[in-house]
Amino acid sequence: MALLATGCAPTEPVGSLDERAWLSHRGQPVFALDDRLRRDWYGRADDRLWVPMVDQDALRLGSIKGRCSVGAAGVTSRQRKPLRVGLRFLEARDEVPVRLRGDCAWSGAPATPAEGGGVRLDRDWRATWRIGLRDPAELRVRVEGGPLTLEVEGQPHRLAPGEHALPLRAGAAPARIEAHAEQPATLSLGLVRAQAPVTPAPARVDHVLVLLVDTLRADRLRAYAPQSRVPTPALDRLAADGDVFLDAHAVASWTKPAVASVLTGLYPWQHGAFSHEAVVREDAPLLGEHLRPWGVRTAAFVGNGYVSAPYGFDRGWDHFVPGGSRGGRVADLSDEYLRWLDAHRQEAPEQPTFAYVHAVDPHSPYAAPDSFVRAFDPQDYAGPIDFTDDALLLRRIERGELVPSARDQERLIALYDAEVAQMDRAVGALLDGLAARGLLERTLLVFVADHGEELFDHGSVGHGGLRLHPELVRVPLIVRWPGVTAGRRVRGAVSQIDIAPTVFDALEVAPDGFGAAGARSLRQSATATDERFVMLSEGRRRVAVTDGTRMLIRGRDGRFEGESEPELRRWMLDAMAREMERHPVRRRTDKVRDVPFDEPVRRAPIDQDLAEQLRALGYLGDENTE
Repeated sequence: MALLATGCAPTEPVGSLDERAWLSHRGQPVFALDDRLRRDWYGRADDRLWVPMVDQDALRLGSIKGRCSVGAAGVTSRQRKPLRVGLRFLEARDEVPVRLRGDCAWSGAPATPAEGGGVRLDRDWRATWRIGLRDPAELRVRVEGGPLTLEVEGQPHRLAPGEHALPLRAGAAPARIEAHAEQPATLSLGLVRAQAPVTPAPARVDHVLVLLVDTLRADRLRAYAPQSRVPTPALDRLAADGDVFLDAHAVASWTKPAVASVLTGLYPWQHGAFSHEAVVREDAPLLGEHLRPWGVRTAAFVGNGYVSAPYGFDRGWDHFVPGGSRGGRVADLSDEYLRWLDAHRQEAPEQPTFAYVHAVDPHSPYAAPDSFVRAFDPQDYAGPIDFTDDALLLRRIERGELVPSARDQERLIALYDAEVAQMDRAVGALLDGLAARGLLERTLLVFVADHGEELFDHGSVGHGGLRLHPELVRVPLIVRWPGVTAGRRVRGAVSQIDIAPTVFDALEVAPDGFGAAGARSLRQSATATDERFVMLSEGRRRVAVTDGTRMLIRGRDGRFEGESEPELRRWMLDAMAREMERHPVRRRTDKVRDVPFDEPVRRAPIDQDLAEQLRALGYLGDENTE
């Protein structure tokens, strides 16, 4: 169907909404055969198509050419040319083996057409559509009965009975729409052209603060996961006043390469700091180096030893507090930042400032006060999950030296959640401090994480350079622009490399070639509806590309992980090739699809003080991902 899927009034065409609904029951697929299939299909003897059935269910299959024939025990088949073959199961059975011949292409049981248009879904069934868009659009949804959950490009929306409008991005690959009925419901879908957003110009920005919280998972914040058990009132307030980027990605799954990308606007293979001893390339300037000639006063307050002088992070700052020398939590570093800001305003009240604050609250060792811990684990605990004298506890779990019980796992997760709650309270104090000074409405505030943390999600804990799971690379990113009516929830791929052009945009500083070719201001991304890709990397071993919801990973050996559907994989592979071509390294190979890691890495010797700082954060010195 060129425009509509039953039930919405026609409008100017903006794309195509496929009339086929691929059905699944309790997570198991029913039928999803390619409509280009032009041969007998039986499968292996033990891999035949089996269909779970419920009493009085009917199954409908589609056919583009009318060539779909069906064989099944207890089934009557009547072919209708050119579109549908109607089936009804005469015997109530748990499963029915079905044999197909031809170009069977559409399944619809029990997504039966409803009177007046739409598709009716029974409980425990899911229907999936694909939408191809040439232009930005809105998905118009009408729900009768229900409620139901509609996932649009991976983002769930719980819809009550009534009419709803959901934004869709234009793109070469079809968007995925999936409906799941909690109770029997009728669903109608349609497309209309999206209206261009109108955004007021931001107020004057005199100060920029990038607050990076180390090892913070996005799904612990209610701005990203409303069901989170962790209360985050301060970040809820920030999200209500700012833009929440729902598809933000870290460039790597550990601190050094991620922070180097924040401060250089470059990908890890471009700035070079992607292993334990690697140093940021000298020809990759940091934000402070670029801003100082423009008359901006700069400062960095850092709680992680990887962001320190030996690795090249001290360049260009007027004031640099490294390695957690005065405490590494948000409360410690934000107090230091506010004192610095007060002193600067007395010396040069008209001079703009840029500050980078890097706190390590949720990073191991998890050590929030007991008052926070008991909010998530009120029971007494005397087990082995205790970081007091064991900063390397997560490493021992990773290596199998400690196998935590279910109770131990609960304790570990509670300790992490307590860290997040404590961090949020300190963020609230920082916002209050800026407001009390009359600076909140003159400050661009960027809140971001360098990466996330695994908490037994994939059988592992912690983080590191060898994994790219969503819990590690999807990061919170909230931007508060003074003077802009916000509270927007922004879909679409954005990256840590976009922070640098955002700073330049706010302070009206020319980029002059700073950063990656594909980086852009987050103010632009907040209203953009175009297709966009960003890259990730695992040291020298793998690179990945994502459009925000889908990811494709390519290893140095040429193998792929992630998106497996052939059409989408080709689309993402082409995107990866284009992004690699836009973001080369020196002396790279001529073949665009090669992983471009052939640049020598400059290394820094690690002194005893720095080694102790890193060990206190649970690092062993084996974070070399080359």
